[in-house]
Amino acid sequence: MLFSATLPQKLTDFTISGISDYKLVKLDHEHRLSDDLKIDFYFMRTNDKIPALLFLLNEIIKKDETTIIFAATKYHVEFIHSILESANFKSCYVFGSLDMEARTNNLTKFRKKIVKILIVTDLAA
Repeated sequence: MLFSATLPQKLTDFTISGISDYKLVKLDHEHRLSDDLKIDFYFMRTNDKIPALLFLLNEIIKKDETTIIFAATKYHVEFIHSILESANFKSCYVFGSLDMEARTNNLTKFRKKIVKILIVTDLAA
């Protein structure tokens, strides 16, 4: 099995050239990431993460922009959600063990921009 989020066409052709029974799954062009997407990575000590997140949300990220925050576990997601709520930031969340109705409701709120911050585990993403 070969899994890749990004597989160039030349590598795809090479990979399947010697395989007779394969399945290739690709995203449609319609599902590509937007050119407007902005991604930033910050490396810091663990104790600085929450204050840095609050600073970014208060000072850097525009109030009308949507933001996705990735966390390691559902416990981290719930912790970040509670911190943001106590700091008056509306947020919603999705993780793997969340029931389907709650996932759907939270994703709908985020997509309709009712809530601008979505906190997810990488599994849920």
